[in-house]
Amino acid sequence: MRRVTILLAIIAIPTLSTMQSCSSPSPPEQIFETVWETFDQQYALFEVKSVNWQALHDEYRPQVTRKTTDEQLFEVLTGMMAHLNDNHAMLTAESLGRDFSAGYLGRYFEDLGLAGAMEALGRRPLSPESFQGDARLAGDDRFQYGWVDDGIGYLHFGEFGDEAGSAVAVDGILAEMADARAWIVDVRNNSGGDDRVGKTIADRFADRKRLYMVTRDRVGPGHGDFADPRYWHVDPAERTFDGPVVLLTSRLSVSAAENFALAMRVLPHVTVVGDTTSGCFADMKWFDLPNGWRFSVSRNLFVDHAGRCWEGIGVPPDVVVSAGTGSDGTDRAFATAIELLQGDGPPLQDESASAAAVRHDLVEYLSRGLDTGGFAEARAAFEVARRALDPEACYVHRVDINALGYSMLTADRFDDAIGVFELYVELMPRDSNAYDSLGEAFMMRGDTDLAIANYERSLELNPDNENAVQMLDKLR
Repeated sequence: MRRVTILLAIIAIPTLSTMQSCSSPSPPEQIFETVWETFDQQYALFEVKSVNWQALHDEYRPQVTRKTTDEQLFEVLTGMMAHLNDNHAMLTAESLGRDFSAGYLGRYFEDLGLAGAMEALGRRPLSPESFQGDARLAGDDRFQYGWVDDGIGYLHFGEFGDEAGSAVAVDGILAEMADARAWIVDVRNNSGGDDRVGKTIADRFADRKRLYMVTRDRVGPGHGDFADPRYWHVDPAERTFDGPVVLLTSRLSVSAAENFALAMRVLPHVTVVGDTTSGCFADMKWFDLPNGWRFSVSRNLFVDHAGRCWEGIGVPPDVVVSAGTGSDGTDRAFATAIELLQGDGPPLQDESASAAAVRHDLVEYLSRGLDTGGFAEARAAFEVARRALDPEACYVHRVDINALGYSMLTADRFDDAIGVFELYVELMPRDSNAYDSLGEAFMMRGDTDLAIANYERSLELNPDNENAVQMLDKLR
């Protein structure tokens, strides 16, 4: 089954309901238990935040009865969720006209509502007067850029979207301003988005491959049940800038903007200036409640290259400059950045640990082999790399190998896709999705019996695999 990881910004809240809806409102007790149980089964950050979720149930559940009003229920639920200190733990009640976030952004939600908070986040942080000449826009106006001092370029973006378009836009900006000796990259007032876009932009400033982030999805009923880690690296793009860079951050640098800050701060030539970021890194999953309310859960754990988790804290700057303007109306963080970039700029920082921590994704070797030949040649390159590399420094992630297999299917390279998925099964024989994907590849090649056998195996490993049930009904 094709698995697509959707990295949700705080402004992107599609309906991801996993509960039955009904026309009549449910009793308040059922609403409370549904919210509590969903967090209990899916929230990824109880242990890292040292939150005793059962104790909170015991404290807040007695406050809810059949006579509890909607306003009272909203207060009880948000009181319980507030202990998580997590911007991505949210509750929206359109019927009450109320929106809640359990983290730093909660104050904005309370005062402005969700729409108002998003509008505030969307304002450009730098005044037009700070530019030498007019500020310019690129990438469907996501990127604002221009000259702000002799030889110093400025780049701001308020969200992370459209990976391919963002790469084209940033490459174009760097080419247009190739004479820049230094850059100010600004992610203040940034609501987040897709972490893959953040990596794509950070690659344009990378000096070498460095590990900056490790993520793990919660996958089991236990609060500490996580899938295998996924490693995120910066890796120099074809066009890169490795001169002095100041990254501006604030408490309104949210979600993917914070993961971008993790990427940029491992670069020796980047100095982070401003305030600590908002403090929410994980991906969100949204659920509908029978009474029309919606709530969200952080579903994975993000740590930096050294294993530190900044959830509820935020990424700290190298140079702390609190938000606001000086007595003369100047943007203090921006002014500090200009000052730091005078002359040769700040000294390089020691980021050797991020380079030493690099992990090699063996799927990349497989992919390169498929670019120039068939699966047999790619598998040979894969095995050469696996033997040559330190086992502690290489890995295969299920998302990556699954995506590679589907890229072969999309190209109608069915034999190569089957080879990739068979390797997936070989490496992860207890992963039901591996058999599901292999079953689909056999089905597309016309091998019905083999497709059925693999879908059956997938269903044995995961009886809740509805896709396998549907495919088996179709094939039989």
